[in-house]
Amino acid sequence: MGGQTGAAAELDLVTQACHGTVLDRPVRLVRFEHAGGERCFVQLAGCCLAYRRLYSGTTGWDGYCTTCPRVPVDATIDRIRALLDR
Repeated sequence: MGGQTGAAAELDLVTQACHGTVLDRPVRLVRFEHAGGERCFVQLAGCCLAYRRLYSGTTGWDGYCTTCPRVPVDATIDRIRALLDR
């Protein structure tokens, strides 16, 4: 996706295209600063619950999807920053 304005516009287009389908889910665009620039990620409003069957023995937020809505936004941003720094 393009810059922040482009990302927000593209997200609007995708959510409009998904309206009335099985992909019609509430989402939000979360913006944050990293390495001198703006970044963003899309977060679903609901959890897929994959952590319950795939990662049942993990601690903290490690077993949750990268942008899981159950994880606090600040912790999610920290996780994404760590991935970007790899």
